[in-house]
Amino acid sequence: MTELDIEYEKEVCKQLLEISRLIYATSSTHSLPLPEEVMKRKENTSLEGIRIQISENICFIRMAYKYLLLDLESTQREKGNASD
Repeated sequence: MTELDIEYEKEVCKQLLEISRLIYATSSTHSLPLPEEVMKRKENTSLEGIRIQISENICFIRMAYKYLLLDLESTQREKGNASD
């Protein structure tokens, strides 16, 4: 892989970290570190480490999305039952 490919994967990782941080912030009183802070700590991480971080963040986003859908469905059911 070229240096440009590695930089691209790092940028993808930063963007996913930011999305995860924003989702987490809306559902918790605690906050996650900024993507720049995470990437700085992992500056010498291998490409495999970056891919693992990306994968973990995608899993977190997927799980948060599922919970939002469940909450939406529950709310719709409650509204449907209230009008009956």
